[in-house]
Amino acid sequence: MFQISPRESEKVSHENFLQEGLFCSHHKYYTLMPVVQLTLREGRSLEQIQRTIEGISNVICTEIGVKPEDVTVLVTELPATHIGKAGTVLSAKQTPQNHP
Repeated sequence: MFQISPRESEKVSHENFLQEGLFCSHHKYYTLMPVVQLTLREGRSLEQIQRTIEGISNVICTEIGVKPEDVTVLVTELPATHIGKAGTVLSAKQTPQNHP
């Protein structure tokens, strides 16, 4: 992933980032820093995910002093059949609230 320092990110607008070709050609995407990756078991509502993204973004902005538009949060949801805990695949019948 292409990385750009916080000071430089303030100088580069989102549109200029694309126009200047500042992207990772290997992965075919671009990003400004910071990027937070969160992996969750599927089953949360869109509202829960939105609140989580807002909360994470607020903490990042407050703690490291970046602008909200520079924070990217990537949420990946996985089915229970793709998650193992203590050597066992989680049951698809368990809900996220019962087994985070």
